Amino acid sequence: MKNIDKLRIELTNLLYEITILIARIAIECNTAIFIENPVKNLIWKISAFISLFNFCPHLKFNIFHNCAHGGTREKSTYFATNVDWFDSVKFRYDKQHLHTPWIPIVINGRVNYPTHSEEVYPKFLCDRMASIVLAIVIAANIIMAPDLP
Repeated sequence: MKNIDKLRIELTNLLYEITILIARIAIECNTAIFIENPVKNLIWKISAFISLFNFCPHLKFNIFHNCAHGGTREKSTYFATNVDWFDSVKFRYDKQHLHTPWIPIVINGRVNYPTHSEEVYPKFLCDRMASIVLAIVIAANIIMAPDLP
């Protein structure tokens, strides 16, 4: 393994450990957590996340397809959470539409992988989730700070 690859793996594992620490503290403080990653990602199987699931067995795993929220490709995503706020986004692919393929293409002599374009959440999904959070904030009568310049 190259040194840069080893460093990348070590930093990724450190990020996971910090994420779990923050999640555990939030859960202990009765604060909502929300961890997202693709269903097929190995993050869900590493020891740090398994320890979180053992620590908090009531975590929910909401699964949805990005294409059901405006994405162009079939991509299943998990949201691990301790609240039910986003249960309404659990839409699945209804097999009523086509998807943009995952096949890499060559542009100007360089291979471009479509996974790069899937790093951005679909706008429709963002709008849905923002409206859910806004409704929770309003229902809780939380005062929001005015926009800063």
